[in-house]
Amino acid sequence: MADNILLLKRQIKHDVKNGICRRYKVYLLFIILLSVILAFWNKKISLNMDNKAGLIDYLMYIFSGKEEVGTLTNQDIFDIPIAWLFVHIYVLFGIGTYPKAEYTERGYQFLIRAGNKWCWWIGKCVYIFFSVILYYLCIVFTGSIFSALHGGNNTVINKEICERMLRVDISNISGIKMYLCLVIMPVLLFLVISFACMSISFLSNNILAIIMLMGYLSVSAYWCNALLLGNYTMLLRVHKMPFTIGIIISIIVLFLCGVLGYRYFNKLDIYGKEQEGI
Repeated sequence: MADNILLLKRQIKHDVKNGICRRYKVYLLFIILLSVILAFWNKKISLNMDNKAGLIDYLMYIFSGKEEVGTLTNQDIFDIPIAWLFVHIYVLFGIGTYPKAEYTERGYQFLIRAGNKWCWWIGKCVYIFFSVILYYLCIVFTGSIFSALHGGNNTVINKEICERMLRVDISNISGIKMYLCLVIMPVLLFLVISFACMSISFLSNNILAIIMLMGYLSVSAYWCNALLLGNYTMLLRVHKMPFTIGIIISIIVLFLCGVLGYRYFNKLDIYGKEQEGI
């Protein structure tokens, strides 16, 4: 038991070092690209009003998403929620592809030396959790910087910006729903797509996993359905989404991806892979 705990600690340290610390440029690029998107939105605000956006306003813009589409038209197809789609797809690429890539490059060598697949898999799950929190903190950090640079308020919602720029009536949105949509559900969805990507990538490969999950996210942008978790991170659909169901679905998916993904991973012939590498 003590050996397994020591091995797990070593694996977590390995994944934090290689998956996060050594890949810091991936997080910096995320901040830079998100800054470009926020800069364009901030310019749009300045052209229409004198109000200054604060941190919460930037979060609301990123997770405002898209209004429910009735009959899909050509105009709706090209009306893309850029900020919303960007953060989800970048997190999908940035986190979900690492476990399979690391396993392909050198992870199986560690598995052969250690002989413990459970520690390797748990290490990747912990890595995903830490990375999701870090990505969300990057979003908050970027919004805070823009708020400070332009003289916005970090604790107060600008009602005029919400109504005119985002088409969001905050007077009809409770504080708990706002918190769920801007904080809880984004973190849960980041976890879900990252865990799903890791599991699917071992069933097939990273490319297929990315294509499937990008399709899932894209469908969420155009159809409002309780099973499409992307809807729960869209402020413009907050009145239509049963958040309790969304949280339950997220937990179930995380559990299934973690358990079933590990069961399949546990059956992989790492020794055969090592012989191929030789």
